[in-house]
Amino acid sequence: MLSYVRKSIVLGATLMTIQPTISAEIADNRLYGIVCDKSTPEEQTQGVNQTARNLGHLIGAKALAQLPYIDLEGQVYPAISAFPFIIMKGKPGPLTTLASLSVEGVTMVSISNTVTAFGSTSILQPLTKKFSIFKPTSAVMQPVDLSSIGSLSEEGIASIALVDQDLESGKALNALAHMSVGAGSTYTGDLTSLAYDWVGTTSQDHIAKFANALSSETVTLVRFLDTMHLGPTYREQIAATLTRTPKVTGIYAIGAAAVLKKALLLLK
Repeated sequence: MLSYVRKSIVLGATLMTIQPTISAEIADNRLYGIVCDKSTPEEQTQGVNQTARNLGHLIGAKALAQLPYIDLEGQVYPAISAFPFIIMKGKPGPLTTLASLSVEGVTMVSISNTVTAFGSTSILQPLTKKFSIFKPTSAVMQPVDLSSIGSLSEEGIASIALVDQDLESGKALNALAHMSVGAGSTYTGDLTSLAYDWVGTTSQDHIAKFANALSSETVTLVRFLDTMHLGPTYREQIAATLTRTPKVTGIYAIGAAAVLKKALLLLK
């Protein structure tokens, strides 16, 4: 059972905020995203995006132990899992072998030499020992191409992920993975056929404009914060978020293609 309590005490004109109390029985689970070291950066990015989103859609929000992050002003940022999301790389052979396994207690999704897995740490660690932590030395995620917005379809459902261009490549991919699995887990519609599936980096100003444009729309929206990289555990990250107004370093949206396109046009 998970509970999250924020307590505030008013002393005269001063508002004193006490650190959050988190009482939780959370399993020792992890998420792994494993990309092929022979794939292009674009293939690695979309591989993580699509497998994480589909995995989230498959297992649901409850399994991911999503805790609300609340900032100093009371703004809530939902749908981010308490479990670590570890991005690794490997060769095609071991990846194919991993994707073919059926392991009790582990859920896996694979697309084009990318495997994303969810389950107990004690089970997944032996299965992933042939892979290494992915530490890209150059940009994996490419800047969004705003010149092509006009050609985007306005029919059906679409997906857009924007990540802060100033994030180091490994952190950018980790932010994408967390947002993808969170968005997939909370979206209740069909994800098998998207009108377009955009992923790219942009400025924080563009991320804020895009978020504001969608604030009153009926879309699935997940945001990632700079504080979500602070501290090795979700408890430390939640505590850090509570004490400040964090920077939104990523946003993920799933919704009507026409609505998302209209929001994107404001960035041009």
